[in-house]
Amino acid sequence: MGAGVGRVDLLSLVPLVAIVAILALVGALIWAVNRDETDRLRTKLATDALWVEQTLRFQMAVDEDMLVRLALEAATGTSQSTLAARARLHVANNPEVLAVMLQDAEGSVTVSVPPVLTPADIAALGEVPQPLPASAASARPIYGNVAPDATVRMAVRVSEGGGVVSSTLSLP
Repeated sequence: MGAGVGRVDLLSLVPLVAIVAILALVGALIWAVNRDETDRLRTKLATDALWVEQTLRFQMAVDEDMLVRLALEAATGTSQSTLAARARLHVANNPEVLAVMLQDAEGSVTVSVPPVLTPADIAALGEVPQPLPASAASARPIYGNVAPDATVRMAVRVSEGGGVVSSTLSLP
């Protein structure tokens, strides 16, 4: 009689082992689904970040090209009214472009979109990025520092010793 009390009936443990196995499988399934969802979200975030970067680079390249085109046209003697019309069209079609300004060699504003009325308006657009040596003309715009209001100014020389075409952009 004493020997039967200490024995464990293995058949009575089978349901308990089955329940533990089912719980372990359900836990593993939940973990796998969660890991898959996390990986999917991480991949989507990386893809979205790359898309934003590519879009921003493309738009900045469009704005750089416009600035270089205006500088080349100004160097070849295109009229100021034509330059102003092209700058106005670019500002109207690209909301990130806040202003386009053409200055002569002395720093006087010759073309401005939108029109600049006072020296305070010019100062509000920001400083022309430095270094922009008067003796060197470049096909690549030079970027200024990003202002606290998330704007940046880029500029390109019209020609050696000539004026400067600059643009103020709003960053997203």
